[in-house]
Amino acid sequence: MTFRVSGLYSGLDTDQIVAQLMAIERRPLQLLEQRQRTYELRKELWNEISSSLSALKDAITKLKTPETVLPYKVTTSDAAVATGAVTAVTRIVPGTYTLKIGQLATAHRVWGDQKTGWTAGQAPDLTLTFDITVDGVTTTATITAEATDTLQDIARRINAANLGIHATVIDNRLYLEHDRTGTGNTIAVHDTGLARDLGLVDPATGQVKYQRLPQDAILYINDLPVTSQSNTLKDVISGLEVTLLKAGTDPSSPATVTLIVAQDLDAAVANIKAWVEKYNATLDLITTRLQEQTVQNPTTDAERKKGLLRGDFLLSSLKSRLRQAVSNPVIANPPLAYDRLSAIGITTSGADRGLSGKLEIDETKLRNALATNPEAVLALFNQEADVDGDGTVTAGEQGIAVRLLRELEAYIASGTRTVGGTTVRAGLIPARLDELQRVIDDYDRRIEAFERVLDQREQALYRQFTAMEMALSSLQNQATYLAQQLISWMQ
Repeated sequence: MTFRVSGLYSGLDTDQIVAQLMAIERRPLQLLEQRQRTYELRKELWNEISSSLSALKDAITKLKTPETVLPYKVTTSDAAVATGAVTAVTRIVPGTYTLKIGQLATAHRVWGDQKTGWTAGQAPDLTLTFDITVDGVTTTATITAEATDTLQDIARRINAANLGIHATVIDNRLYLEHDRTGTGNTIAVHDTGLARDLGLVDPATGQVKYQRLPQDAILYINDLPVTSQSNTLKDVISGLEVTLLKAGTDPSSPATVTLIVAQDLDAAVANIKAWVEKYNATLDLITTRLQEQTVQNPTTDAERKKGLLRGDFLLSSLKSRLRQAVSNPVIANPPLAYDRLSAIGITTSGADRGLSGKLEIDETKLRNALATNPEAVLALFNQEADVDGDGTVTAGEQGIAVRLLRELEAYIASGTRTVGGTTVRAGLIPARLDELQRVIDDYDRRIEAFERVLDQREQALYRQFTAMEMALSSLQNQATYLAQQLISWMQ
């Protein structure tokens, strides 16, 4: 810390004078900082645009899945008996399906004798060997116990081995259950000393002592007999996964349930609306940034941001390309029943004579298109085919969702590419952000260098004032000496 004496001989407020002089010297620095802040705010605006485009991309990506554009729903007359879920909308056949469930699929279960206070050391040997059959394929596995193991320890060893058997202890009996249901999934216990001691194997026959054999699910679907090893029927009804939950008291009195598979128009419309809302929000933001006026003498960052992207070529180009992507027709051979968004009730808003490019939905027309020809709606969004056979898929041959995603990737892709031997960001906006950051970093270096110059200038000013004070001190001393000499002469 530098010790300074301010105006000791001159009576001047040196600190104030230096501060005022340095305030003048700092004006170029303040200008640099203001310019740097402008670039920082411009970067914040581009990050805002990028976030909006990312949200739009997420919404569009959902439209590339058939489940979003063509959702189906399954309703059940009794959720306690059976439920259904759509697994593949492209294979769905809407209709009504009556299920009569005579028996559910069950797993093979094996258990032993009641063993209160039992430990494995009582057995002649300490091995348990199983044959586990899964879908008709059998594997053999052996568990080795410790002499001090209890029933619970044996159960834990079996479970830890991941054999496809779940073991537990019920009423002081070792209880085993196959992980899978159906007659093709069984447990066989080898005749070992430990198996006999646990009561899993009958010493007289060498076979399992207590068991409940597995069974398959037996049901009728629209009077067609169906047998399944699992209570989950995958694609037995095309495109559906049906879960059986309850059977009748006996095969002659089956549990009956009706599943109705129908297009979910409400969900389809909601999904398309969600995309349109994101699209409109993005265009709103872009239009605002392109048109907002600069604020004179701004006092806040929000005011300073206004007008920074006004008329920006990259942003203007982005808006134009987004509008083209949604308005141009989709080329197909043969032509699509709906080759453009307007054919399904989605048009450019006329509220501002189309200047904003925002979309509006005629919900009645959209619902009618989805109900009448849902596959054509799906193709409108998702087609990606080389229609003219030239070996490339052009934007005109792509569905609305596909071409929009392509446009967005061009602007927000986070990867890199090489241009003239230089690696740059693949997306136009990330490349712009990198460019802005380079300018900001350059300003950091310039500001740092200027601050060093200012620090040196301030030190020089203090040295000059110190030299002045020392000179005044010398003059004052000389004046005092002369005065003393003059007095002595006069005496």
